[in-house]
Amino acid sequence: MRRDAPVLDVVLDQIVTASTRIVELYFLGRLGPEVLAASSLGAMAAFVLVSASMGIGIAALATVARRIGEGDPDGAAHALWQALLLSGAIGLVFGALGAATAR
Repeated sequence: MRRDAPVLDVVLDQIVTASTRIVELYFLGRLGPEVLAASSLGAMAAFVLVSASMGIGIAALATVARRIGEGDPDGAAHALWQALLLSGAIGLVFGALGAATAR
């Protein structure tokens, strides 16, 4: 197996995702500027939420791995619970904002 195969998979995935979004925006633009603006605003909110969740996940992974490497399983469990609670709180905040701004 080639060593660059996973990288090519990620690149191909990004190309397909971007192409899908471009086609989606083309057809939404034909429905009117309000629909296009709403879709773009939703995409930005989704990007922020996904970025935050990825950051929390990476930080939790590093912290838990470090605690396990130090031989501190209680510290690892504590760090994991903190990450889960933070993720849940962020999800509740975004859910409340979405419910409050929904028509």
